[in-house]
Amino acid sequence: MFPRKTATTVHACSPARAGISLMEVLISIFVVSIGLLGIAALIPVANYSLVETSKSDRTAACGQAAMPDVRVRALVDPDIWAPSNRVPFDNASTYIIDPLGEGVSFGSVPTVVLNAFVPESAHVRRDRVFLWQDDLLFDMGQDDSARPEGFDLDGDDKPDAPVSEQSYSWFLTVTPSPMLEGANNERRRCTVSVAVCYKRDFAVAPTEVTAGVVWGRTPAGVMISGVKLPDGSNVDMAQWVLLKGLRNVGGSDVVHAQWYRVAAGSGLYYVLEGPNWPALPGSTPDEEPYELKAANAKLIILPSVLGVYTTTVELNRAPQWLR
Repeated sequence: MFPRKTATTVHACSPARAGISLMEVLISIFVVSIGLLGIAALIPVANYSLVETSKSDRTAACGQAAMPDVRVRALVDPDIWAPSNRVPFDNASTYIIDPLGEGVSFGSVPTVVLNAFVPESAHVRRDRVFLWQDDLLFDMGQDDSARPEGFDLDGDDKPDAPVSEQSYSWFLTVTPSPMLEGANNERRRCTVSVAVCYKRDFAVAPTEVTAGVVWGRTPAGVMISGVKLPDGSNVDMAQWVLLKGLRNVGGSDVVHAQWYRVAAGSGLYYVLEGPNWPALPGSTPDEEPYELKAANAKLIILPSVLGVYTTTVELNRAPQWLR
């Protein structure tokens, strides 16, 4: 008996592909190019963010380093100033100590240059105190594995110590408290703000513009209306500004100024983030939230200010100008 033969199905072989078409190659190149362009666009953005972060870190370090100098050197005490710097202050007006910006006016806010101290001594240098010395420059050289060195400053073909870029400087705004403590005015407290600048042009005076009306008790801090900026100028968001107005203390008007950061606004109206504006005489806590606080206020704008750091300094004795 012979085995039964089964039928075999024969399939026709499909022809093999010759390769990738030109259209597919072009589409792939286009897709990959879009991805590479997106990655390349991140490089300058990341570099900008890195630079801004470094500036913010150094600004904070400079502001914190300045606080001990304010306390140890008693910079806010007029009794240590040189006789040429004696300015008749009252016990409530804001004043500015700006040793590096000699001759630069902050409008109607009294400014002290502090070009010398009492006693007259050569060991106190303005550039060493008010110019931050920790932003050091290094010569990386050609060998990436070698240790960075300083620059050759004296021309002896030997690298000197690293030098400071000195891009960061600072000055003070001081607001004496109208409340004196202790018998015979023996103690006094001041609100001291260290304003840190980056690459400040000391030959350019800050811009003072009319802020019009100051309103208090907003969620951010204060709101100002009636701002009159020069043609073509603008106030950037997150920029630091010094708000100045008059405050009635003991029946007389004194200069009051506080630092704020621009939170929002444009044109005539801006919201400033910061401390509350002092209440007018006779105002009560149950008044409207947007109570009128001050009129004819001014905005003092110095674009190089990157950070403001505030503390309270207490003088152990009353200065001569309060006695």
